Parts: sequence; structure tokens; C-alpha cells
Amino acid sequence: MLILGSSPEGGLNSVRDILTKKPNNFIIMKKKILLGTVVFTLICSYSFADYKDKGISKRAKASFRHEFVNAEGVQWEDWGLFVKASFRMHDQVLSAYFYPEGDLFAVTRNILSDQLPIHLLTMLKNEYSRYWITDLFEIYTHGETSYYITLKDGDREKVLTSSAGGSWELCRTKKVSF
Repeated sequence: MLILGSSPEGGLNSVRDILTKKPNNFIIMKKKILLGTVVFTLICSYSFADYKDKGISKRAKASFRHEFVNAEGVQWEDWGLFVKASFRMHDQVLSAYFYPEGDLFAVTRNILSDQLPIHLLTMLKNEYSRYWITDLFEIYTHGETSYYITLKDGDREKVLTSSAGGSWELCRTKKVSF
């Protein structure tokens, strides 16, 4: 029986003997596999990294971090005259729009019809009951909240807008072809 720290001849190995012992091939192979795995992981992470936010201004990013401290999963898009940050915060998906100089100009979120102010929901049910909702979002800009809704009824599509205190106004109507 071999006891840790002893040699088969019965004498104790010194620490120097243990440390200077040539490593066996199994340990070398394990180190090579580990090194290969690390290198592969690094290559993959750089290959699939999201570089969409590369052209986004530092001011816009700093403004975003200041306004939305608890944001998660931020994805940036450059839309030319402004940049868009899509993210999750407080279990909601939001989008924030910034001028390249970093000024926030709008925040949007998709909502359900029952999240509309009561008077807008009532008007919608009374005036557009035969339509179904295909898109509905809330936009907050310059201290005011507005709503945009897209409605369809077979061959027509209507886009309406409203401020929180106002009524629905028709923005656009178009025929839908199948």
C-alpha cells in the first residue's frame, strides 16, 4: 500500500522530489484540452459579438446609462438622424430614442388595449368595434404621452393617434391586398 508522501521503498519523498517529478502524459493532455477550450471560447465570443453599437456616440450611451439605470439586454441601432436603444426594464420591453449628441427625445413601449386610458379605450370600442388591433404602442416625448394604434378590418388598415387627454385622430388609411 502506498501512503501519500511516501515512496514504494518506504522512505518519505521530499517536497522537492514531488515538484521536480516529470508530469505524466495524462496531465499534459488535460492542460492542452483546457487551453484549447479556452482559446476556442475566446474565438467564438469575439466572432459572434454584437458590433451594432460600434457607431453609437459615447454621449448617447452615457445619457442612456443615466436615464435607465436598471436597464438590461440593451441593443443599439443607428437610424441615421437618431439612435435607438431597445432594452428590458422592470419586466417591460422599451425603446429609447436619442439624438447623436446624446439628448433623449422619446421612449416607447408596446401595450395592450386595456392599458389605454379609459376614455380612449371606450372611444375605440364604440367607433372601431369591427376592427382588430395589429399594433399599439405608447410614446413619451417632450413631457407628453401619446398613443398609436393600427387597426384592420379585412381589406382596410387604419392608423390612429391620440394624446392621453384627447381623442383618436386618423393618421392614415390604406387598402390591404391579400
